[in-house]
Amino acid sequence: MIDKNSSVPLVSVIVPCYNHSVYVGYCIKSIIDQDYPDIELIIIDDGSKDSSVIEIEKFVSQCEERFERFEFRSRCNKGLCATINEALSWCKGELCVIFASDDIMMPDRISKQVSKFLEMVKIEPNLVAIYSGVEMIDSKSEYIKHKLGSNRFSGFKQAFLRTEFLPTPTCIVLTEKLKAVGGFNPNFMIEDLFIRLKLTDAGGVFYTMKEPLVKYRQHSDNMSSKSDLIWKGVKEILSEYSDHPLHKKALAMSMLIQAHDIQKVSKISALKQIRYAFVLYPKVIFTKSIAKLIVKMFLPRPSAK
Repeated sequence: MIDKNSSVPLVSVIVPCYNHSVYVGYCIKSIIDQDYPDIELIIIDDGSKDSSVIEIEKFVSQCEERFERFEFRSRCNKGLCATINEALSWCKGELCVIFASDDIMMPDRISKQVSKFLEMVKIEPNLVAIYSGVEMIDSKSEYIKHKLGSNRFSGFKQAFLRTEFLPTPTCIVLTEKLKAVGGFNPNFMIEDLFIRLKLTDAGGVFYTMKEPLVKYRQHSDNMSSKSDLIWKGVKEILSEYSDHPLHKKALAMSMLIQAHDIQKVSKISALKQIRYAFVLYPKVIFTKSIAKLIVKMFLPRPSAK
């Protein structure tokens, strides 16, 4: 358990890497540049076929000098969940950050989240993780948009219905709680949703800070662009809670989230998904998600000046 009176708990940062030679250097540099002193960094290259290992090795001496502890290992491909679990078993920090090798941290990301954690855990003793807002960037690190967090607590209901903005790259979580729920399950593709439900179903509470503390990279290779695969993965995870009274609503809400994604390429497919959601849970028609979706699909965007 984290010492509430400690101002500098050790933070473990896990970076799993697979074929991100173009981006991983920027990721590592952003961790080196953190203004928080007590960090251990664990990088595992999961059998990359590009020059990721060469790029990581360029930073070894800096990392050994900068961090309380530094581990870098490269081995054959085992998959994301197995890679995270392997690194998690080595973690000694009270708090843990699992950070994709194509994303970038703001320089004060860890210090602000640790400070907020120590503040909010005095208000909510069941606090297990802190999230924040996020800034979207493209493959060239150019700004796309940002989305702010809510400055509020959330629990299982919000995670299950996916009504709270919980951007995965911004999460900092209690290491012991992550280990207590068994880490990540390689049988599920959407590992972040799975772990949110496991943590909150065990009584954990999240808090989301408002300001963006991470630059999240959107490009053709990351999972967020693969709507159909994500939807399949979400259904598999939600089916684990098929006896829960909110199961139908949770499915319907996730259908709307998928409709938000696919309306960009096919309004007809999005409308079908909306219809499925309505048949499954008619009250979904009264949600904010529907209203936002209608605006996106049918109201003209203001022209750029």
